[in-house]
Amino acid sequence: MAEEKGMVSVEVIPLVKSIPRGDTFDVAVVFHMEAGWHTYWRNPGDAGIPSTFEWSLPPGFKIVGKQEPVPTRHVEEGITTFIHEEEAIYLFSIQAPNSIPDTSDFSLLVDWLECKSICQAGMSQHRFSLPQPSVSTAWEDLVARALSSYPQASPADAWKAFLKKDRVELKRQTPRSKYSRLVEVDFFPYAEMIFDTQGAVRRKRGFRYDSVQIPLLGTRVEDPATLDGVLVQRFATSDGDIIVNTLINQIILP
Repeated sequence: MAEEKGMVSVEVIPLVKSIPRGDTFDVAVVFHMEAGWHTYWRNPGDAGIPSTFEWSLPPGFKIVGKQEPVPTRHVEEGITTFIHEEEAIYLFSIQAPNSIPDTSDFSLLVDWLECKSICQAGMSQHRFSLPQPSVSTAWEDLVARALSSYPQASPADAWKAFLKKDRVELKRQTPRSKYSRLVEVDFFPYAEMIFDTQGAVRRKRGFRYDSVQIPLLGTRVEDPATLDGVLVQRFATSDGDIIVNTLINQIILP
């Protein structure tokens, strides 16, 4: 039966030929998914399991950053999940020590859940050594695809959030542009079991400012203290639609 074999494969690509002493370098972990199959974002929503990454690094090395693509909202039989489809490129930043050996060995164990009409566990083990003098450095297209899939950080004072009885209201601190109109919005929270993943995220048009209404789960145990996640906005402009993916990071809820 075709669906019994793995439908997701993982490729690990160091984006460097040799290690920069005392500096950081990036390693791409690329998920390739067969048509119709998906894996899960860091907050999977109502079901699913996020992918995990267990690194074994040489002495003195440490992971200092991780980027994950913006997910897609997937609704099936009343269950809402946050997923990755087709391709998902994770980018890990690794800090190198000032003193490193001539050759350094790295290993990574990746676990994931892949789903279509059924769900099944996936796992792969990867090893690589640096430097790699014979490796191809044609990374431009891969890096471009990766960067285009990540949310972009905004200034800390660009947004303000307000905690209401049944929702969080997120408001931009600067007036909207007269050349664009917010026509669609979604929000993917980092926190689980606090926000209502099945409730609609709505836009509210004000005189000069647009706000975003993010529903809270009625059965939540506690209110959120901060708002963290990814805001997806679609603007209609004179030149066509524009999608803006914004990282919302630790906005305090008064």
